[in-house]
Amino acid sequence: MFPSLETVASVERLVAAGRQPLESRSLHSERPHGSSNLRREQVLGTVSSTIELPPRLLVGTQTTTDLEAAIRGGADIVEFAAGSSESDRVQLRELVELAALRAPRTGVSVALGELEDLLATEVRPVLPKGIRWARLGLAGSRSRPKWHRDWQHVRAAIDARTGRPLKWLAVAYSDAETANCPKVGEVLDAAISTGCAGLFLETYDKSGGSIADTLTPCELSRLMWMAREFHMPV
Repeated sequence: MFPSLETVASVERLVAAGRQPLESRSLHSERPHGSSNLRREQVLGTVSSTIELPPRLLVGTQTTTDLEAAIRGGADIVEFAAGSSESDRVQLRELVELAALRAPRTGVSVALGELEDLLATEVRPVLPKGIRWARLGLAGSRSRPKWHRDWQHVRAAIDARTGRPLKWLAVAYSDAETANCPKVGEVLDAAISTGCAGLFLETYDKSGGSIADTLTPCELSRLMWMAREFHMPV
């Protein structure tokens, strides 16, 4: 199981709160007691009750200089982006090998972009040994009738080409309208039903505010509560 994924999104982003309701049947079917007027401290309490491991730090890196700085800074997990060109693949392999050499206990994750991009190009990358987690976003997939099926098929194809099953992280954008993607609750449902290792919660538009501007404390608390019920790290 992914070690405490709130670390990946960062604790500050996870406990932030904001304004758009979740539209998921399962998330609305039950509610934690007293969720109507949650203060920030109550949200913190709800999140911390879900966490079984201490918070961990994920740092995105693209160069050896970034990677060295992340390791010196005590990153628990380093994340690389997987490009589509041959030079991108070579760079990814070199970074993963360097991470294993310099910090063998540091986890390695890879960001694969968006499902729509992979479907458009039919690119299915072969990921180097040493990568434990992979995440694939759903921006632009809201109007795709069977996005969850296509999402699973692409993940399975990458696993097959890589030669081993990866620990997949479902990416949920709290600003789903902007990202034109499924709602957070729908992504959580799909993550649970397809055996994801965790849910990666973030905003799509980095210039449009934080999770604090898109999810209310009640919505975030409900999301964390539902994830905990199914042992899904967030």
